[in-house]
Amino acid sequence: MQVCPPGSECPAAAVSPKPCRPGFYADLKKPFCLPCPKGTFQGQAAQRACKPCPAGAYCPATKMVAPTPCPAGRFS
Repeated sequence: MQVCPPGSECPAAAVSPKPCRPGFYADLKKPFCLPCPKGTFQGQAAQRACKPCPAGAYCPATKMVAPTPCPAGRFS
């Protein structure tokens, strides 16, 4: 059995690995893409992890591809 590369999913019938799309990630522990959880984002395809939302922004949903800037007068 071939190991699926990080940042990709390997469905049973697939001939080659399929890169995870932005907003998703895959590490070596699972052969499929998972959505980035709330509080994180991933703007690039084929990544092994999601990034935490930076200061001054928030990530209120799963599958975020970019952090949402905080409104004026608010902070995170």
